[in-house]
Amino acid sequence: MGPRKPRVVLYPSPGMGHLVSMIELGKLFAARGLAVTVALVDSPHDTSATGPFLAGVSAANPSISFHRLPQVKLLGSEPPEMLTFEVVRLSNTHLRDFLAGDTPAVIVLDFFCSVAIDVATELGIPAYFFCTSGAQILAFFLHLAVLHGKSTRSFGEMGQELVHSPGITSFPATHVIQRLMDRDSAPYKAFLNMSTNLFRSQGIIVNTFRLLEPRAMDTIVAGLCAPSGLRTPPVYCIGPLIKSEEVDVKRGDESLAWLDTQPKGSVVFLSFGSLGRFSAKQTRKGAAGVEASGQRFLWVVGTPPSAYSSKNSEKPPEPDLDALLPQGFLERTRGRGLVVKSWAPQRDVLAHDAVGCFVTDCVPMLAWSLYAEQLMNAVFLEKEMELAVTMEGYDKEVVEAEEVAKKVRWMMDSDDGRVLRERTLVVMRQAKEALLKGGESETTLTGLVLEHFLIPGIQNLPQNEEQHKGPNCGGQRRREHGGEEVNNGRYMRSETNQLPNLASSRAREEEVVTILHRVVTPRAHVRVQDGFLARILLSVQTIMDIRNDDKEIGGKRVTLEKAILALDPPTRNSVEHNGSGSSSKESFDPITPAIGETPNLQSVEKQGPTDRVESLTKIEFDHESGSFAFGTTV
Repeated sequence: MGPRKPRVVLYPSPGMGHLVSMIELGKLFAARGLAVTVALVDSPHDTSATGPFLAGVSAANPSISFHRLPQVKLLGSEPPEMLTFEVVRLSNTHLRDFLAGDTPAVIVLDFFCSVAIDVATELGIPAYFFCTSGAQILAFFLHLAVLHGKSTRSFGEMGQELVHSPGITSFPATHVIQRLMDRDSAPYKAFLNMSTNLFRSQGIIVNTFRLLEPRAMDTIVAGLCAPSGLRTPPVYCIGPLIKSEEVDVKRGDESLAWLDTQPKGSVVFLSFGSLGRFSAKQTRKGAAGVEASGQRFLWVVGTPPSAYSSKNSEKPPEPDLDALLPQGFLERTRGRGLVVKSWAPQRDVLAHDAVGCFVTDCVPMLAWSLYAEQLMNAVFLEKEMELAVTMEGYDKEVVEAEEVAKKVRWMMDSDDGRVLRERTLVVMRQAKEALLKGGESETTLTGLVLEHFLIPGIQNLPQNEEQHKGPNCGGQRRREHGGEEVNNGRYMRSETNQLPNLASSRAREEEVVTILHRVVTPRAHVRVQDGFLARILLSVQTIMDIRNDDKEIGGKRVTLEKAILALDPPTRNSVEHNGSGSSSKESFDPITPAIGETPNLQSVEKQGPTDRVESLTKIEFDHESGSFAFGTTV
């Protein structure tokens, strides 16, 4: 039995939207060698879709497990907008019990689960936040405490007055998330607490890529969004996350088959997400506008919210198209339009050559904002990124049919619309490149997993522990796991700090560097020869706790005084590498440093007898699968 994989716990907020994004992140972690557990809390607005979705994920991803926390009892008097916050707050006790039973290497928290950072801090578990929105929304939340301190007025009192936040386009106060409108309300205070908790984390993972939002990212990294005296955590752009279809994929056959019969770039796709449901009145207005535009279309129509209770735990019923759409609409548009009920495989539809325009609630290209932060997103997309044009009246009761027809024709037929569509295609290409091997997001994610999740996880696998101490060695902890051993201890010499310089010099030569040291820990960034990883662990393991008697190292019997530990001039004591060259696998084995006469024996500290290093951790990266495997070598 091999060593256990380091484990990461993901903690999404209740509800399908954030659960789906968190699981997509979990798939990326699992593909890189982590054991992934998703801790679930019961949603006050849960739907019957959650169960089948989780079953599909489990069947397709056996490396991802789920743990449902015990249900908590709500008072029943909570305002609807506070239910999610309250469920998460009341679940802290159950989360603490779960994490304490088998401490993970890392926990990743959804924004709405920010109060759980108290549990992570108490248990000493590194905590990261996951922002499902982009960098501009993150910049706003990082700056929220500053905005709060600058004024005594609520956003709701500011009307059309602009809100100014570093790194993002100013926007009307009316566009702020509805739950933030009253600064004295419980939801506002919960969001303000979330904003403060972000600065207590080890890092923030964002569903974006830097080329998409460079100004916001540069501002965040420079610390310009943070309140005075608070350090901005490292920010990792790993997006865009693309949802894989694992359940009910066959339901999309009708949509995709119809798109196959349409000319390239000719179809307007209208879809507004699981929560973006029009009123019956708006559905009829939208249909009239789409028909008047004369364009080909694929429209996902959902049941109006008034037709069922939003608090009902059941899945919304299928929409009655005959009742919702104008009389004769389906017959008049047959051939150039297709209406599907409730769902379509959005990822596959958007990737189809026939789709030329996307009318949606939050992303390019015709922005029709409906809920949450989408009013802010509409401003960012149109003014900052120049990737969208908004529907006039989106912030009113209804968008008129004439506006729908006008904007659809503008997008599909005008020169300006063509320029916007071409600009969007460039961004889509950049997004794909960011996710490829060696791409910006892929590299960032792999570096994050390896340096901050995997290696600390190897060191801290929770098993039987006993202390061993040596005269000049400090505490050494030996942990047995699965029949293997990992030996941990403190650095012995200040010269160890030169290891990053050594690694950097080797990295410039594009060599894989592995150094023996007692603790496997990331000390620098080096490159794999094929360029797949722009950053990789400097595997560090030093034979510091060998006994004073002779020990065979690298085929030579030497004493401690004769062992040069590759800490003094790298030009004299180079470190060889065991890379596999053109092989699909790159092996990062612990290898011996160069052995020779020490020029200055005084620089080598003597130490008393300590435990001999009996096993060292081996890390192997498989380029084909993109995953890491672990083993030990004596």
